[in-house]
Amino acid sequence: ADPLEDLDPQTAHQFYRIAQEAVANAVRHGHPRSIVIRLLQRDAGALALEIADDGVGFDESQRRDGGLGSRIMQYRCATLGGQLQILQRDGGGTIVSCSTSRTQVPSGRGR
Repeated sequence: ADPLEDLDPQTAHQFYRIAQEAVANAVRHGHPRSIVIRLLQRDAGALALEIADDGVGFDESQRRDGGLGSRIMQYRCATLGGQLQILQRDGGGTIVSCSTSRTQVPSGRGR
């Protein structure tokens, strides 16, 4: 099943804004050749948004709590009952992931 079909508007909006910020950060700081955005449906209908790039990554020791963009992504993911992770990718780059237990709304709603 397509995880985007019948996705409630709040979840769709928050995922869109998280992806928008993650892509902007990747372009601004990571200088990637490619960025991949995926929406995955996990067990029991849980959803995960993943944004991965092949840029230069980041220095974990200098990251601290992150900038305003990271805090806003964290807040947006938390409004969905989710958890945001920002990880270094093996071989370079960054993965931003918002995993939430929020499920799809019944068919016909949220459009």
